[in-house]
Amino acid sequence: MSKRLLSLQEAADYVGLSKATLHRAVKAGEIAYELDRRKRYKIEPSEMARAYPDDVDNDRLPERMRDTAKQKGTFPTAYSEPDALPLLRQELAFLKEKIGDMRVYHDRERSQMAAEIDNLRERLEHADEQRGAYTR
Repeated sequence: MSKRLLSLQEAADYVGLSKATLHRAVKAGEIAYELDRRKRYKIEPSEMARAYPDDVDNDRLPERMRDTAKQKGTFPTAYSEPDALPLLRQELAFLKEKIGDMRVYHDRERSQMAAEIDNLRERLEHADEQRGAYTR
C-alpha cells in the first residue's frame, strides 16, 4: 500500500472522536475507507478532513505522517492555508451553479415523463374503448 492511511484509532484521534463513534460513521457509509490485507479499516487523512473539517487538528496527525506531510507540503486539509477562503467561496459558487443546472434538467425530465405518462394513459383508454367496441 503506497498511500499513507490511518488506522481507525489514528483517524479517531486525528479528529478527536472515539474509535466507536468513527466505527459507526464508517458502517453508516459516512466515511470512505479501504480494507488492508488483514481486513482492518484504513482511512485517508483527507477523508477525515472532508467528513470533519472543524475537528481536524494537524498536531494530532501521527508523527509518521506529519513528517511526510511537512516535506511535501501536503497536509490533508487546506483550511489552514490563508488563501483557502476565496477558493472555497469560488468552489461553492460553482457547485451552486451546478445544482441549479441539475434542477433545471430534473424539472425538464419530470415534465417529459409526466407528458409520456399522460400519452400512455390516453392510448390505454383508447385501446380499452376499441376493445369494448369489438366485444359488443
